[in-house]
This record gives sequence, structure tokens and C-alpha cells, in this order.
Amino acid sequence: MTIDIRNDMRGKGDYYYTDMRFWHDKNSNGARDPGEPISECHFIMWFPAANKIYLQVYQGPRYEITSSSFKYDYN
Repeated sequence: MTIDIRNDMRGKGDYYYTDMRFWHDKNSNGARDPGEPISECHFIMWFPAANKIYLQVYQGPRYEITSSSFKYDYN
């Protein structure tokens, strides 16, 4: 996944974020239809005042991203 820090993020308080949205696509049409539950998470968070970027999956711990390449294993 590639994220453009300035162009792909939305502001919230003192940080910016980009989220991922997931749904159970029952009919495989690539669109969320009525009755297809959705969940989302703040996936990448940028705090410009601290010059820090983090990955956070759902309500789990934050992992600082310190390079342009970052690997995360959800297991």
C-alpha cells in the first residue's frame, strides 16, 4: 500500500489520518450495498508537530514508522 502523506490524509485535531474500510462483499460487486456490514480503522496517523508517523490497527498499539518501507504482520 502506498500513501501520499499530504494528499491522502484528512485532518482531525492535531493529527492527520488515512483509514481503511472493510466490508463483507456478499455479491462481489466491489461496492458496499445495504446489509453488508462495514468496519474501519485509523490506519496511518501523522502528527506534524512531532514529525511522527504511526500505524495503528483498530484500538491496538501504535507502531512508529521511521522509514519509507514498513512491514506489519497482523498475526
